[in-house]
Amino acid sequence: MSRPLKRWFVFFGLLAVGLVIVFVAKGIVIVKSGELGILHTFSKAGKSPIEPGLQFVIPFVNDVKIIRLAELKKQVILQDARKVQTTLKLPAVRRNQADSGIRYFLTADENLVTVDASIQYRIKDPLPYIYRANQRDELLRALAEHALIMELIATEVDDVLSRGRATLLKRLRERLQQSVSDLGLGIVVTSFLIGDVVPPSAAISAFQQVSDARAESEQIQSKAQANANENLARARGEARKINAKASSYQSRELARARGEAERFDRFLSEYKKDPKLTRKRLSLDAQQRTLPTIKKLYFDPRKGSPKIRLQP
Repeated sequence: MSRPLKRWFVFFGLLAVGLVIVFVAKGIVIVKSGELGILHTFSKAGKSPIEPGLQFVIPFVNDVKIIRLAELKKQVILQDARKVQTTLKLPAVRRNQADSGIRYFLTADENLVTVDASIQYRIKDPLPYIYRANQRDELLRALAEHALIMELIATEVDDVLSRGRATLLKRLRERLQQSVSDLGLGIVVTSFLIGDVVPPSAAISAFQQVSDARAESEQIQSKAQANANENLARARGEARKINAKASSYQSRELARARGEAERFDRFLSEYKKDPKLTRKRLSLDAQQRTLPTIKKLYFDPRKGSPKIRLQP
């Protein structure tokens, strides 16, 4: 073999080895834990996803799209409340024009409000998620806005602002989840979030006054509840102290009564044995207790009896 031919043979051999290495490297696909792979053959998706692990596909024929199932995705639905707050800084002439493109929602008590809203979701089934809808984000926003309309029209503005917010968010998430499940989008809605809630710019001053009054009312109620809890705790402490004192008095009096009863039983037993002796003993005991308390008068009988004046 001539020397030039040998060089060409080595060149093509190295080229073939390089192509094989590139071919193998292009065909190796690593699907990590928490991910699924969608296999495409000439842009046509396979029927089942690829499980986590090391996989090999035919390069330039097959393509794998990785879907992160554990990733929490966020979709902004509305930012109109932020727009209203921005229009307040504009001159009055431009304010109405800027405010005209903002979407407002009617509440159950006939108040108009706009909101900042967003949703968070994760992928449950990758195949429907990718191929069920061509414009998935637009569809999600439309479904979320529909849920907002249906829930806000049945909710009073006070519940939207504060006391019923948690219940409202739960209903919104459940309604949106039902909608995406009916359409088979392969999505699990984890949360429906509402940020600022503001009225039209013309009414925002009155709205703020009502909000401040509500905050003051809640503060007064909180203080009254704290005082009530303090007084209740004090009353319970006094009640426990009285109960303990009454229980101690009851135990003491009960013990004394039992002692007297036992003493009476002993005297009764002795009386039955010798009544005369027992009566004499009782008489002496009574005199021993009472005579020391009686004032004593001494007089000389030779000088006559003293004049004793008894008080009535």
